Amino acid sequence: MPSAASGVKNSPIIVPSWRDIAENNEFLKDLHSWDWPSEIPYYVVFSYADGVADDGVVALNSQIPFKLQKEAIRMYGFNNSHVGTLDDKKLLS
Repeated sequence: MPSAASGVKNSPIIVPSWRDIAENNEFLKDLHSWDWPSEIPYYVVFSYADGVADDGVVALNSQIPFKLQKEAIRMYGFNNSHVGTLDDKKLLS
């Protein structure tokens, strides 16, 4: 996330998790460099808003990179806000 990278670069106080989600960081590069074990299935849940390429917080291309799409058992997209998706009854059922 560009905002996390900006926080790491400019903030006098750095939230540790910002380093993990900042653009082009080593953690994400390493995470995406290996294949997820097929014995451990996973689902991708993402959110979006009509007419924009994000959910108000995270860009859609960051939420669903092609590699994750290929490895996932199934993907669920919610036309909702970033936080609103967590409360969506469809997600919780």
